[in-house]
Amino acid sequence: MKLSIYAAFLAVPLFLAACGGSTDTQPGSGGGGSDDGVAASDPGAGGGSGDPSVPFDTGALGSEPLNAVHVQPLNRSGPTPPPPVTPVIDTCAALAASDFDVIVNEIATKFSFGEDPKFVATTLGAACDYQSDTHVIRVLVGPSEQVSTTVGSPGLFLPPGSGNVSEEISPEDSAVSIISEDSIGFITPFAAFTSSGSSGVMVSNVGGTGIDYSSTGLLYSRVAAAVSARVAAAPPPSAEAEEQLQNVAADPCSVWTVAELDAFLVDATIDRADDANVTDGCRWSSEVTLDQVTLEAIPPDASTEGYVPISDGSPVLVKPGTDRIFLATTDIVLRIQVSKEVIESVFYDGTDAGVALAENILSRLE
Repeated sequence: MKLSIYAAFLAVPLFLAACGGSTDTQPGSGGGGSDDGVAASDPGAGGGSGDPSVPFDTGALGSEPLNAVHVQPLNRSGPTPPPPVTPVIDTCAALAASDFDVIVNEIATKFSFGEDPKFVATTLGAACDYQSDTHVIRVLVGPSEQVSTTVGSPGLFLPPGSGNVSEEISPEDSAVSIISEDSIGFITPFAAFTSSGSSGVMVSNVGGTGIDYSSTGLLYSRVAAAVSARVAAAPPPSAEAEEQLQNVAADPCSVWTVAELDAFLVDATIDRADDANVTDGCRWSSEVTLDQVTLEAIPPDASTEGYVPISDGSPVLVKPGTDRIFLATTDIVLRIQVSKEVIESVFYDGTDAGVALAENILSRLE
């Protein structure tokens, strides 16, 4: 049975103290779990009453080969990586910075903010970033299968700490969708989406203070409409945009699909994936429960002190008293954590589920 979030407010303090997951009910999982001192009966693991097991099904996970680049950290000493979207036009040429200024200042004047920001347009692969002293707005144009309003798609940039994501028709333009989230207690627009032929057009607030003066996504909507009208006449992608794609990291959210992890955690709910709150990784989670799976790629020289292999020579490591799993090979170091909603003070140990996920990755690496 999938669990709801009705007990979340009572459970959060306990959840933070003992982020948990499941105990493997599958034979031959490779160890971990209670043998490493993390069973629910262990006070150090945050034990509680009832059966702490979260059944999981390893057969639900994919077996397709996995390139190591999908689970390697970006070189963050380099330039800002472009979004992993195929350029179809020269996005900055579709809307000059001076035209962007006109749209912004017209709306600022209408709502009496008295601002007169000037923006500089910067090519970033399929995107164009319009940046002023205090704002960064991204316009992204790419194939509709990559640029859409689907949470987890490479074209949708979720704000850090975002809550539930919703989509509504723009009150100004019925061809434009306004995308919002509710992390601060009320619905806040952060992007707008529209289509132009076979391309998707996304306008997102990706930095600074944001400039949605109307609180209804008016600015994002108007920019999206302006760009959409110019896509057909825009020039092809620039050489600079094509070269920048060499700095795009593979998508860690592609390691498992949402459906695979939802089926893997038999009595938990997984219905979305995003990388907004995970550095060099992905978090698969639920809009209605606290269930989640987190995968993080960390530098190969990261310390795994205190972690022990599940068997002699195994690259899968566990640490007694925690539900964090390390997969450490010569090419990659990954941290995996499975956490399940806390109900009635029962803590769920995710060690064995994490071990199963690590072993799935290991079996698929090319």
